[in-house]
Amino acid sequence: MAEAILKTHDLDFCSRPRFLGQHKLSYNALDLAFSPYTFYWREIRKICIVYLFNHNRVLPYHPIRESEIARMIEKKSKSSYDLKPINLSELLMYVTSTITCRIAFGKRHDDEGSERSRFHELLNETQAMFGSFFVADCLPFMGWVDRLSGLLDRLKKNFKDFNLFYQKLIDKHLDPYRSKSEHKNIIDVLLQIWKDRVFEVDLTFDHIKAVLMKSCPGIYMGIATVEFALANLLYKFDWEMPVGMNKDDLDFDVIPGVTMHKKNAVCLVARKINV
Repeated sequence: MAEAILKTHDLDFCSRPRFLGQHKLSYNALDLAFSPYTFYWREIRKICIVYLFNHNRVLPYHPIRESEIARMIEKKSKSSYDLKPINLSELLMYVTSTITCRIAFGKRHDDEGSERSRFHELLNETQAMFGSFFVADCLPFMGWVDRLSGLLDRLKKNFKDFNLFYQKLIDKHLDPYRSKSEHKNIIDVLLQIWKDRVFEVDLTFDHIKAVLMKSCPGIYMGIATVEFALANLLYKFDWEMPVGMNKDDLDFDVIPGVTMHKKNAVCLVARKINV
């Protein structure tokens, strides 16, 4: 009975509920994660799968992952002799966001403008907004409470800052005199699709920004980065608990939100393995 009901109303359950924060930050649901199940969703999914995030598209970015993780290993190898605890949460966040910036924007943390740092700062605020409770989502007639609390202004500022950040990146990529990298980054690919008009969806800059905003289709890219980083950290170092701690002291509490982050960072001692 339940299965028959689900089949009958399948399309009604395909779309996510509309929440204020998610709708605003996804450019009115223009991204893949929050767009309702429509013709547009199928077309934008096709763009993501065919041109951006499938397994074959992930492979050419391996040199970027390899070089950034090698930099991380070299840096930590030099500091491993003092046996001070290493904040693994911060370390992995740094390397993954640097790789993401190079793949998506063609820039790394040390480049001019420090896009990685700004991107990480904006992304943290975006995740907070995604996980925030807006009274208007449950009681639309009481939306004034969100304005009074300052949450609505905070959401608008986050959207404005992220929109400006992405627009500057797009403008730089549209500059015909900018230096080209060996591998096309994600903005390059999306702008090429925008120029070629090969899809029935008429892409605008807002569509491009929305696709850049949510990374749910990028599971292959995420797995490739995490597995490669973890394999290198385990191969190059022996990991121990800091003095005075044991494995029972590790906690697994998380901060609520659209994506899960540990409430307290994982800090371990690394001993260099001579291989």
